[in-house]
Amino acid sequence: MPIAVRVITYNMLCPAYLRCKVYSLESARPEAYFPRYQTAMIELLKYKPDVLCLQEYPMSPLGLKRHVILPMLQEKGFLIETIARSSQVAKDGVAVAYNSDAFELVAKEGFKLCKLEYLQKTDRVSMMVLLRSKTDPSTELAVVTTHLTYAHDRWATGHRAAQMVATMQRYDEWMKEELRRTVQTPAVIAGDFNGERDVVTKYLQTLGYQDSYAKDTRPYDRDITTHVDHKGQSLCADHIYVSQDLKIAQPAILLPEHVPANTDFPRPTVKGDLSFYYNVSDHRAVMCDLLL
Repeated sequence: MPIAVRVITYNMLCPAYLRCKVYSLESARPEAYFPRYQTAMIELLKYKPDVLCLQEYPMSPLGLKRHVILPMLQEKGFLIETIARSSQVAKDGVAVAYNSDAFELVAKEGFKLCKLEYLQKTDRVSMMVLLRSKTDPSTELAVVTTHLTYAHDRWATGHRAAQMVATMQRYDEWMKEELRRTVQTPAVIAGDFNGERDVVTKYLQTLGYQDSYAKDTRPYDRDITTHVDHKGQSLCADHIYVSQDLKIAQPAILLPEHVPANTDFPRPTVKGDLSFYYNVSDHRAVMCDLLL
């Protein structure tokens, strides 16, 4: 019998990137970002995911993780694997959290893209985990999450593509050479790609991965807005791609569900009204139901 798996990807908005005033950042005001992260976790966990892929996950200050995020995840039975970026400014990274009632960890790999000579100037990272179903121990699921460079120009667009290629090559090497998986393992590739359907998503499709957005709502013409960037531009930056051996039971939708997918929204404001989803992050979460 197929195993139902609910995946959510979400960029949590690092406080170092949210400006209060011209020369002030939210990172200097824990009374602002503590309740913001708490609101985010309440909303995400409400949907009872099995796997959470998180970008701009706070690696510092430690109090935020210890007193807000980790206790809320642990209360719901989640375990989490993280990798930090090397940035001295942001102190964020990416993470994969999984429901320990549904899965156990087989292996993990945090990949810093700067290890590659042609990407040595980047501080981007990817987190990979291999999970085993507790319902059927013969069934495994691989999950990869990443946060690609913002496409400031044509050079950055090419750099994004190189980052995804490097991530997938490392994933393939890790699975085949280190974990000795000779048969393709069902896999989810999710995160903030910082771009719409372009060279990055086309590359994943050439590898055989499926776009989880419904065919009639895929962001060809900006029908989906998951992010408003620092310039105030709306785009579909957040994606979930899945291997062909996973069935998409429910195509990807944006959270909160009651807000139409093509709704443009303003940038968040520091200590703004958190009952409005756009004050929690400058991204909307993407949720997809799969059959493993």
